[in-house]
Amino acid sequence: MNPRQRQVTILIVIFLVMAFFPAVIYGQDGGTVRAVGSGLAAPVFEQLAQASNVPVEFNVTGTTAGISSFCAGEASVTLATRPLTQDEEAACTANQVQFVELFLGSNILTLIGNPADAVPQCLTTDILNSVFAPSSTIDNWALLAGGDSNIPLTVFLPASTTVAYSLLDNLVDGVGLRDLNITTVDSNDSIIESVATTPGALGVISLTPQQNPAVRYFDIDTNISGCHSASAESVENRLYPASNRLLAYINVAQFEAVRPIFEPAFSAGGIQAITAADFVPPTTNTIQQNVEVITGTLTGRQFSREVTAFAIPDVVAGEIRVSGTTEAREYLTALTTAFSTQYPGTVVTPTLTGLAAGVQPFCNGEADILTAFKPLTEEEVALCAQQNVTPQTFFVGSQAAVLLTATTTDYPVCLTLDEVAKVWGTTAEGVTENWNAVRSDFPDQAITLFTPTDGSLLRDLLVMNSTTAIAPRTSTEENADTAYRAAAVANVVGAQTFMTWGEYQSLPTTESARVRVIEIDSGQGCVAPSTATFADGTYALARPLYFIVNRASIARQDVQSLLWFMSSDENYALRTNAKLLGVAFTDLASIREQLQALYAEVIAEVSSSFLNPEATPEATPEATAEATAETIGG
Repeated sequence: MNPRQRQVTILIVIFLVMAFFPAVIYGQDGGTVRAVGSGLAAPVFEQLAQASNVPVEFNVTGTTAGISSFCAGEASVTLATRPLTQDEEAACTANQVQFVELFLGSNILTLIGNPADAVPQCLTTDILNSVFAPSSTIDNWALLAGGDSNIPLTVFLPASTTVAYSLLDNLVDGVGLRDLNITTVDSNDSIIESVATTPGALGVISLTPQQNPAVRYFDIDTNISGCHSASAESVENRLYPASNRLLAYINVAQFEAVRPIFEPAFSAGGIQAITAADFVPPTTNTIQQNVEVITGTLTGRQFSREVTAFAIPDVVAGEIRVSGTTEAREYLTALTTAFSTQYPGTVVTPTLTGLAAGVQPFCNGEADILTAFKPLTEEEVALCAQQNVTPQTFFVGSQAAVLLTATTTDYPVCLTLDEVAKVWGTTAEGVTENWNAVRSDFPDQAITLFTPTDGSLLRDLLVMNSTTAIAPRTSTEENADTAYRAAAVANVVGAQTFMTWGEYQSLPTTESARVRVIEIDSGQGCVAPSTATFADGTYALARPLYFIVNRASIARQDVQSLLWFMSSDENYALRTNAKLLGVAFTDLASIREQLQALYAEVIAEVSSSFLNPEATPEATPEATAEATAETIGG
């Protein structure tokens, strides 16, 4: 849909709303609260205002015009289906309008299907474009899912004036949606009924708090952070894009007059009003945050912190020099290729000859970034301090090996690092053949190992922590298919395999139910693999990757832009494609907040140094160590 068509659709919706809520007035005196904004929010606001007995005038202006009026100081409240932009916030600041932000609920698009159909549970944006693009002629699931999904496709759409239709149009490329072989149905319930009784059906509805068991609810994969279901939690974590967020902004100067309207919004009655207006209410955690805003003094962004002032300039130029570990090559190559393609004026020059060899040029100021799999040692910190180089550490993620065994065996439940190396390694004496040679109370059972076909860091992780010199064993059964290896482990007594955490999480339920993960004891007790234990370093079969950056280099626009690019939502898949774990998609907004604050600090430091060179203290090992310890992203 082009911008003009989208405006027409939204105007139609707003016109229908205004027919029922034209400049809604619940009182008219000197104490009247003036509210503006989205017409989609009018039913919610009307009910809250009526219950509060506060005199209110509400004018449907649309989100953008409402925010403009609010930031000009012309309204006490504005309701919006998106967060304030940085330019809008700057306008508020220029007019001395300080605001509080509330999250009232979400409009969420969901796709439903017939539960009897053998079709994928997760629909990618590529599939959605194939089905709903204006030129689409797709009429069979086999053209989308392949395999044995030879099922005629029947599409049920809501009216073009509905929010669900608009949300889908925003998600799909092209001008408008398909009109070939579709059936337009007038309500959620009617679409659900049609899909439930039509094999091969695909329907589009607005999500309601209660899901109907008569249909299947599909997940959506935007090729950024994987598959996610339609839910309030997914929307609040910015994992599900087919949605609108209903936000309220209140002028702090009129907060006490407005507070009684919103105080009951998150009680049972308020939630009922939100639900009745076809919004999905917030999650329990977000409700609690809203209550804290209403009853406290929290101002500014609380629910839209992903909106930041920093933006990569359209034209960025410079040369960024990188030294360090070769283990960073896969991710660094993907990152810098994507960055240089979008910003060709910046050249990234990597010299990855190993961590030990990379420290010297970094501490000499000859490299801007050092890639490392561990923090700098005290000696390395001191070396950098001698050259007035202050490191700033960024945790990129960890590659981790997950060991699997059959659920039907009671050994091994937990292995020490030396025991892992005995199983997976080889020495001059050969390999360990039986489990009782690993630990005396294990049975006299042959060890059978299934591995991927390619060598990888994961294989090295299994033996690199051994107290004796050891190499990965090669006497294994190789197969690239993780599902095959899981099934083999489940079927063969004494068998074991390894894979990444992501591969384990993606196993079909038929296979994942038959295997379990083995905990690892690195001296502090048994630890199970998880995203949390990867991030905090307590799971030992993981290899972290750090970008250690010369703090002075962070004052440069090209280095700032690369770090920002690395931490953007759009480039999260570069981490997951490199099998890096421990930084969740939901962490990115916080990381960008930290980056923005760091940039301001560093620029101030550099400016102070330039203006007062004699007053600048030399870097000390203590100061450098402290800066190194402040890891962003970990």
